[in-house]
Amino acid sequence: MPKKKDTAVREVRTTPNVAHNRSKQIKQWIEQNMDMYKVPKMRGRFRATRERYVEMSQGGDGGKMNPSHVDSIRTLHHKDWTDDDFSQLVKDLDKAVEDFHEAEGTKPEDQALSDVDGAIKVCVEIISAYTHDDAVDILNGIAEKLQLFDPEDD
Repeated sequence: MPKKKDTAVREVRTTPNVAHNRSKQIKQWIEQNMDMYKVPKMRGRFRATRERYVEMSQGGDGGKMNPSHVDSIRTLHHKDWTDDDFSQLVKDLDKAVEDFHEAEGTKPEDQALSDVDGAIKVCVEIISAYTHDDAVDILNGIAEKLQLFDPEDD
């Protein structure tokens, strides 16, 4: 009887990303991130990832991928990267987004209207001009229109 292969043991090897030079690594990260960007509902995650790159370009560690992780994103995935490497990544990523929209014949989204913090900021600016009672009515009306609650749930 043939011996069964132990599938719990994995071969440990260098990933292609680590084996390549920095410019090839950056190109691979651009491709991965653009795959995410091309899916409209993933653009919030794309922007969050881009912000981590910006933070790392300024000496930050990018935070933790998961709260249970001990190491930062920079330590886990970009150990030998310099701040300048991240600056180049952000620059190339922004160019890739620009090229994508040019090829599609579309315009990049207005960041203030596409991310949650920006949307909140715009809403606060608009609604702050109203009285307290009117602001409450506006917010309740928005919640109803978006079907966030049943108007009978008072």
